[in-house]
Amino acid sequence: MNFKYRLFNFSKLANSDTLAMQGLHPLVKDFGYLPFTGSALSPSAISTVLNDIVINNRKDIIEFGSGISTLVIASLLKSNNIKASFISVDEDKIWLELIQSQLNKFDLIKFCDLKYAPVKKNSNGNSWYDYDKLAGIKTLDLILVDGPNAKFQNSENIRKNAFSFIENRLNENFSVFLDDCNRPSEFQILKNWSKKLNAKELLLYQHLGVLLKGKHFNIALL
Repeated sequence: MNFKYRLFNFSKLANSDTLAMQGLHPLVKDFGYLPFTGSALSPSAISTVLNDIVINNRKDIIEFGSGISTLVIASLLKSNNIKASFISVDEDKIWLELIQSQLNKFDLIKFCDLKYAPVKKNSNGNSWYDYDKLAGIKTLDLILVDGPNAKFQNSENIRKNAFSFIENRLNENFSVFLDDCNRPSEFQILKNWSKKLNAKELLLYQHLGVLLKGKHFNIALL
């Protein structure tokens, strides 16, 4: 698919997010206002990740880039009594402290392991999260990639460096979510990872890249 010819269907996007907000309501009704900034995952993207956790029984979950998704995933694990490991990684210490305060406020901190990992050049020569801060992570079956912040790291391709960390930790059945695939850099990362992992590739809501391998059921909203 040629990136420059992919046009947005804003009506369909709006319908997806409206449907997603209805489904998310039981998990967020006590949060008050959630700030959906330009960096936040869309409601439809968050709902799709939650669908995958529940429908495909994900147990080893990690997200790169903390935010609203962190609160909602933790809320899902609590409300549905899901026994899963959930790790959220971010390079911004002040932002991570804010997320931690919200997790504490809503009694969700025990459902999420927050990890501060500044971006640095690792032993393989790639600039990405500090590997030393992620020691001990052995298996993964759901990976959500929404960081590091490519804009502020001045490297639009920095998220591709997640691959060397996740490739040898993936379970037999897994999903990988890559946000911002409406941008050329992320879209190319999605295509490259699909080939390397021999995984089924989807582009949902015109911005959420998904890779699936092994037994799985449908997770898309529309």
